[in-house]
Amino acid sequence: MPTPRLKAPAFAVVILTAGIALAGEGGRDPADIAAVVEQHMAEITNVYDTFLETGLAIEGTVLVKFTIARTGAVTASEVAEATTGCELFEEAVAAAVAKWDFGPSDGDAVTVRYPFSFAISEKNGY
Repeated sequence: MPTPRLKAPAFAVVILTAGIALAGEGGRDPADIAAVVEQHMAEITNVYDTFLETGLAIEGTVLVKFTIARTGAVTASEVAEATTGCELFEEAVAAAVAKWDFGPSDGDAVTVRYPFSFAISEKNGY
């Protein structure tokens, strides 16, 4: 695995991208899932900022595959695909998602594939 290039810390940008993919029998509206993800974006941004503070210039996409149980708990979370070149960072993103709760549902468990894109912006001198 290539070593990410080092660069002075900059302003971190986490970009939510469209394209939620669901697998499972009903019960979860993709818009509801996206709303919960949006509520937790500060946690993902904190993970990103922590890695940027080490001097790593991490950019790219982490596609997280996670399962939401009827109870709303995330019962599994893993990196399905990634382009950042930093496996430790990618796993930290999936670990953050594993702690989320989506609230109870009448439907069955659902597996979600959710892309998180990361880019560094030079503005604001972070």
